[in-house]
Amino acid sequence: LGQSVSCVTSPAPQKANLPMSVTISISTSGPERQASLDNLYMYRQPAVTTVSPAFGPIGGGTVLTITGSYLNISSNTSLSVAIGGVPCTVSLKEALQAICTTNAVVSPAV
Repeated sequence: LGQSVSCVTSPAPQKANLPMSVTISISTSGPERQASLDNLYMYRQPAVTTVSPAFGPIGGGTVLTITGSYLNISSNTSLSVAIGGVPCTVSLKEALQAICTTNAVVSPAV
């Protein structure tokens, strides 16, 4: 009694924007037992609405504020940010905001 179960979800199905049922199946030496509850889980996709400031020096060091929704959607994965393929070091990850510091742009040799 009073125990919990943790699991990792599979990729979202086609109807990911709809509430989904959660079903638990328990197999023992006897018959399988199932419990199901409707509308307990929804897949969500992180979305970015703004990035500020809009520019910074090629030497890096610019602190970017990224606003959006569901930016901290998973406790099991880290948020990674890249500007033009250059990693931006994340220092804050919240539901509506993330903060990162840009790294220097390495120019190819001429």
